[in-house]
Amino acid sequence: MKIPTIYDIKYDIQEKSPYFFSRKTLQFFNQTMKDFMVRKSPRNRIFIIAASYWHNRLMGYIFREYVDHNLIQVNGVDDHDADAILNYIHTH
Repeated sequence: MKIPTIYDIKYDIQEKSPYFFSRKTLQFFNQTMKDFMVRKSPRNRIFIIAASYWHNRLMGYIFREYVDHNLIQVNGVDDHDADAILNYIHTH
């Protein structure tokens, strides 16, 4: 399974979630498309991660699973802890 790029994902979800990667949304969280990482888990699940900032202070991380042309909120992991997020990916 090929890992999609963040641009592939943006294009694929645009109809269902047109604002997720919009310029205004990214500006609000002080993000660019380059801030997003795409990772594949050992079980071939695809996740995206990006730091989220408010007034240049880290507020946490955007952490979603890419499933069936959607980005799904991942529950059960501390979205303020990058190590916990990466551990989740490596174990799922």
